[in-house]
Amino acid sequence: MNKALEFLLLFFMLATLVLASSLYSKSQVDHQSYQDQTHLVNQINEQAAQLSLAIFLVAEGERLNYDNMTLSGKVLKELNQQLDLSQPENTKLQQINLLLIEQAEKIKSLHAVYHNSLFFLPKEMNDLQVQLKRSNQSPILAIQLAALQQHLLLFNLSPDTSNIQGFQQAIDTLSRHELNLKITPNNRLSLLLKHAQLIINYQQQLKQLFQHIINSPVATQVHVVLTAYASHFQASLNKAENIKKGFYIATLLLILSVIWALIRLKRALSKLYTNERSLRLAATVFEHSPEGIVLSDENNKILQVNKAFSEVTGYSAEDAIGNNPSILSSGMQDSTFYQAMWAEIKEHGLWSGELYNRRKNGEIYPEFLRVIAIKDPQNRLTHHIAIFNDLSGQKATEQHIHFLAHFDPLTDLANRSLFTDQLKKSILKGRKNQNSIALLFIDLDRFKEINENFGHKVGDQLLVQVANDIKHCVRETDSVARFGGDEFIVTIEEPTYDELVLNAPIIAEKILSTLSQQYHLGTAHAYISASIGIAIFPEDAPTAESLLQRADLAMHHAKEKGKNNYQFYSEALNVKAKRRAYIERELRLALSRNQLEVYYQPQYNILSKQIKSFEALLRWQHPELGFVPPEEFIAIAEESGLIVNIGLWVLETAVKQLVIWQKELYSELFIAINISVKQLETDELSQLVKSLLERTLLHPEYLELEVTENISIEDDSITLANLYKLNKLGVQLSMDDFGTGYSNMTYLKKLPIERLKIDRYFISDIPHDTNNVAIAQAIIVMAHSLGFSVIAEGVETLEQEEFLLNNGCYMGQGFLFSKPVPTQKATDLLRNEYEKKPPQLH
Repeated sequence: MNKALEFLLLFFMLATLVLASSLYSKSQVDHQSYQDQTHLVNQINEQAAQLSLAIFLVAEGERLNYDNMTLSGKVLKELNQQLDLSQPENTKLQQINLLLIEQAEKIKSLHAVYHNSLFFLPKEMNDLQVQLKRSNQSPILAIQLAALQQHLLLFNLSPDTSNIQGFQQAIDTLSRHELNLKITPNNRLSLLLKHAQLIINYQQQLKQLFQHIINSPVATQVHVVLTAYASHFQASLNKAENIKKGFYIATLLLILSVIWALIRLKRALSKLYTNERSLRLAATVFEHSPEGIVLSDENNKILQVNKAFSEVTGYSAEDAIGNNPSILSSGMQDSTFYQAMWAEIKEHGLWSGELYNRRKNGEIYPEFLRVIAIKDPQNRLTHHIAIFNDLSGQKATEQHIHFLAHFDPLTDLANRSLFTDQLKKSILKGRKNQNSIALLFIDLDRFKEINENFGHKVGDQLLVQVANDIKHCVRETDSVARFGGDEFIVTIEEPTYDELVLNAPIIAEKILSTLSQQYHLGTAHAYISASIGIAIFPEDAPTAESLLQRADLAMHHAKEKGKNNYQFYSEALNVKAKRRAYIERELRLALSRNQLEVYYQPQYNILSKQIKSFEALLRWQHPELGFVPPEEFIAIAEESGLIVNIGLWVLETAVKQLVIWQKELYSELFIAINISVKQLETDELSQLVKSLLERTLLHPEYLELEVTENISIEDDSITLANLYKLNKLGVQLSMDDFGTGYSNMTYLKKLPIERLKIDRYFISDIPHDTNNVAIAQAIIVMAHSLGFSVIAEGVETLEQEEFLLNNGCYMGQGFLFSKPVPTQKATDLLRNEYEKKPPQLH
């Protein structure tokens, strides 16, 4: 009887709670939804007004508002899709907006064609007049054509009814004489008349569309929608007030039932007093257990933890109780692991195993865990008990044993065993991905003497310092190991053989340079060097064992060469690497030894056949190597950073020479100088250029700096900031080798350039290569459309010169005009040209 009464009481309380909750939820009014919908409708109204304004501006001739029309139409369409179409007022508003968007798109399409015809028609009529005059056609046709021009002008000034009629009559009159043309093809006049007729027709259509826009009822419908929203919202408020009364009654009943339940609970608690002693004993055992214990309910919510739990995890009882044990999760076991664990607990009532958890301080630790499911007499789950042991000490011992087996305890580098295993895996991966691997076998020179003179303790200190130095010489992707004694191994992986051949010598030279220093070893001081052998997979050896053997042979070859050097297993690579190193060393001294020289290649105005500018080009005449090709030493200068100082020397030399030429021969001459990416990445470039201009009194407009397409154009880059500073100084900026890099409109839009230089690759096969012809024509048209001037390099034939003239490119440079020449010869070219005839400006 008591259980039935308790059940009825519980059912009544739950029913009352559900009722109160339901009434409470129904008494709430969604203010946010009303505000959001109202805001959306106002946004639609505002965007429709902006679209109409953009349309009116287009109607007034402001074509730049095409983008505003498109943007406003797009935003209006997106807002339109957010309307709640369950309301008929919203459906009508959406239909009105869609019609407005459709009309705007039609206006944009018609207006573009209409404007293009207005632009085309006057030029075509002028050309036709010239052709009629040359062919001595009937003067009547010329008069009628002039009449058409006059009516077009009146139509443009005021397209009223009388001017439209006059324009139409002029078209009709000229149409009747179309067949009288003899020299000019009929289709040309027909095209002219079609465009004239199209102007009249589209003007009428546009006028009608503009009138529809004016009469668009968007604002009126918006008012209707907002009024309906306000009405619905007020009705919701009234309904909510009535529901709240029922909520208060249900809440009162719930309070009364709770009071009754508390009375019943008090009686039940008295029965529990008899079990207090046994519970106290169990609590003592629970609290003082050496293992961590967690008690949770059937939903796995923590109810109690013991002292050992807090000592291991760092979470106090207050931190843990009420939370899920997942607060200890380390993330090292995935969801599949836990699904399997709980499935076993559900099926067998028990699970045990190892896993990793996380302490409160973030430290991850291993533990052995047992989870037991507790059920009542009816076999219903009531609690979980989790018991665990911290395995950190045991795991640390295992890890130490593993470290001793795979790592060198002196230097903490991988030992021979681990390195050999890793190399085999890298070779398997290299075979699969077709990667190349370089092995640098490093042996210290004179290490035996240091051990004998200072003792093994000092030798060990030296090995530790050397290991650290080698690690700092390699990249994060490279690996270092101690092979034994004073031998070290560096492994380098690259996607291609060429990249490996380039990078391996750089790292080897860096290691040699770093190790060739005085080492301070307590009271002892020692100098060492190293010999390095380099072998490459798969070119030199196909397996780990053979690759090690051949790197070792190359290392001994380096010792035979006098030590403190590196040698490839392949002699050809040795020659290539040593030439590169030699060129870099010699290039560092080239400026001070006056081995560098600036050559000048003329840039001609093709129309006047006169020099308008020079491009400054760097040349190097070495006393032993002879003439070093620019494509060889400039790349090395870029990689080594020498290009910054060399580039500044070229800039200053060329500017000073230009000032001399302007004073003595031609005051309008300007000069183009290439600027390296490395120079653009220095903060002081613009200040150095400004100082040079002030010292030489050269006007900035006569200095043109050429940049290539591979520069960084990030908004916050130093490069882009430098370009804008140079542009602000008044210096001209041009894009060199255009078409071989990024070549996109966003790139051109960001850079403050004034001229494009067509790369010689696109000029070389003109007119025989139709692809190059098309690309060159496209670059010229694009440059003119964007307001850039254009120059072609690599012009070598008269056919190429004629092509450039016919396509509007009037500046060129190349062997057809002159190859790059020294200063004196460039001066002679100028003198021979400008002393015979004065320059003509074009």
